[in-house]
Amino acid sequence: MRESALWDQSLRAVGGGAPAGTRWVVVADRGADIYEHLQQCQAQGLGFVVVRPRTGP
Repeated sequence: MRESALWDQSLRAVGGGAPAGTRWVVVADRGADIYEHLQQCQAQGLGFVVVRPRTGP
């Protein structure tokens, strides 16, 4: 299974969204840096952060 499919699967599992007055944020590694995935986060009202691993000292 492609990694992009795993991210899509995780968004489907989240479903309806956060309770009123709150916001859920997807925190993911750079493997989730997929346009369609980020677009789906927005469509579901989810925030997102894509973290790039630190390199060097």
